[in-house]
Amino acid sequence: MSEVIDYSDVAVVTVATRNYFHRVRSLFASVAEHMPGALQVACSVDAFDGLLDPEEEGYEIFEASDLGIPRFEQFVFALNPTAACCALKPHAVLRALKYPGIKRVLYIDNDMGLYSRPDELFDFLGRHSFVLTPHHSNPLPAGASPDEMTLLPYGIYNAGMFALNNNEEAVRFLEWWANWMSDPRHVFAEWAYDQIWLNYAPVYCRDAGIFHGPGYNVAFWNFAERDLRQDDDAFFCGEKPLVAFHFSTFDEKKPTRIVSSNLKSNVVETKATEALGIAMAESWSNHGRDQCIEWDYHYRAWEDGVVVREGEREYARDNWDAINPELDLWSATLQVDQPELYEEMRAEWLSESSTTKGKNRSLCKALLDLSPRKVLGKIQKMMGQG
Repeated sequence: MSEVIDYSDVAVVTVATRNYFHRVRSLFASVAEHMPGALQVACSVDAFDGLLDPEEEGYEIFEASDLGIPRFEQFVFALNPTAACCALKPHAVLRALKYPGIKRVLYIDNDMGLYSRPDELFDFLGRHSFVLTPHHSNPLPAGASPDEMTLLPYGIYNAGMFALNNNEEAVRFLEWWANWMSDPRHVFAEWAYDQIWLNYAPVYCRDAGIFHGPGYNVAFWNFAERDLRQDDDAFFCGEKPLVAFHFSTFDEKKPTRIVSSNLKSNVVETKATEALGIAMAESWSNHGRDQCIEWDYHYRAWEDGVVVREGEREYARDNWDAINPELDLWSATLQVDQPELYEEMRAEWLSESSTTKGKNRSLCKALLDLSPRKVLGKIQKMMGQG
């Protein structure tokens, strides 16, 4: 049996957009229960603009704009909300290490929950500088979906949960990872954004350890080896208590399904997964889901309300070096100030509108002609001519 751990020098860190802070509240409620004394630290990708009072939350909150990331406003333009959360992880952990008295950090994604004390993981951390949790620990059974071929592009280790000591080796790796993640060209969905780069952790951080606890970072991709079950009100993986469950792809509007129907998967869901899903959906609701969702994501749209499309974010990533670092990509006058850039960036939208047929095509064209940017541009041109 592992030693009972004192968590008073531990920071538990997560990252979220403001419209998902109900998940942060739920996560930290479970942290308070199972890691008493630990400092809870949340990084918000976007500003709260008075929507939330950090002092009333009961945990530390800082906004990502305070992290000193170069070209931050362009950075969050180039990345979708998920990508931004992922790219900010090492930055947020480095910030948490600066809190007084913090000697160790546990990072946990906001879509996770703790169900028991993670003493075994911290006992393991006592022998390593950086601790990784792999997606799975054994060869997956024949016919499993997802299988190794599917999971390989996403990396060997899952970035939803990792731990580290506040020492030179771990900090050096974090600084490399954070610097790498500061360039949006390194953050893309095909390689799970930040996650693939953890493959370098055992190379660059030579005292890193791979933790194989069966009750940690349990998720649909490793159900086949975890033997997840429920015994009364407690959950177990085999004979070990469930410690951390990762609700990746979980849709709280369909709480009895842990695995998204959009995924190609033959994962067998059970009464245990159903119970976990129902309880988490209730927890998110009780922690203000409806209100937080209404806050929306601050960097979802330009100042005139036009939603930024993924293709437009991709354009910014692909042309990162060519874009003037001082340019305000969020400006409502971007079409007037940078017409060539604007047209190239919105080429996907313009192409789709040109191929839309019938009334829908006419409607799209009319909406484009009446967009606040075009109206403003015409007014400015008229004023210039007058």
